[in-house]
Amino acid sequence: MKVIFLDIDGVVNTSANRWETGRVKFRGRRCIPTNREPKRVLAKLIEWMLENDVYFVMSTSWGRSSTAKDWNEILRNYGVKKDLVVSRTILSGEGKRGLEILDWIEKWNTVGVEKYGKEKVESYVVVDDLVKNIVPYIKPKSCIIHTDDRKGLTDSDFEKIKSYFKKNK
Repeated sequence: MKVIFLDIDGVVNTSANRWETGRVKFRGRRCIPTNREPKRVLAKLIEWMLENDVYFVMSTSWGRSSTAKDWNEILRNYGVKKDLVVSRTILSGEGKRGLEILDWIEKWNTVGVEKYGKEKVESYVVVDDLVKNIVPYIKPKSCIIHTDDRKGLTDSDFEKIKSYFKKNK
């Protein structure tokens, strides 16, 4: 299975407005505040993911108690009919996102495969604007897409994601 570990703030949500960044409710109004460009690129990414059987794992502090079902409902509000979000990482108290991602992969490739009937994770990309707690743990470095928190997800980032999966079939 191919997976994209997706952060929200600095990747999809580039809003500097504090009120706006805190307004997502997972069991109420469902939306992801963002500016136009990351939303446009996210739409292209999702279309590509649907064509290439790639899934999201949410790796974000947003909605600490959110579930894959919550995130898939948000995506349905944007017209995505397939459940693209398979899970989310568990936030550790240490804040080391790289370790959280490795822990998720290990658990998914053992317990999760049996429980959910999905295949093992064979290749993945991490998309995040804060990579200092990712880089020491995730190898190879080419699977880390470091976004600019002011610009969010760009066409260049999208091309890097596609290229990485193409090289690592």
